[in-house]
Amino acid sequence: MRFVKIVIIVLFLVVVGKYFPPFYYSSQFTDVVKEEASRAKTPSQLRRALIDRAEPLFIPVRLEDIQIKENGQDFKLNVDYEVPVNLFVYTHRLTFRAAAEGRLPPQY
Repeated sequence: MRFVKIVIIVLFLVVVGKYFPPFYYSSQFTDVVKEEASRAKTPSQLRRALIDRAEPLFIPVRLEDIQIKENGQDFKLNVDYEVPVNLFVYTHRLTFRAAAEGRLPPQY
């Protein structure tokens, strides 16, 4: 019985260890998205900045994951992405969305 408890605890710690980093880095990336949206940039500069800042956070963001909808000088930014979690016999894909709003630069 003691062996079973130890195995259950070890499995629990492994699963927590696999799922915690994607959620943590996703939270960090959401802050990055809000920060970058608050800076006045063109849509192409914003896309490039988000991809560059996602890489150190292990967030697999591609250009097609970033949607920018312009409305005059304002814009809405959505970044939808998936992070794979390898559980040895199964790969679970976590889906995340980071959203923000901002203003385009005056000369744009």
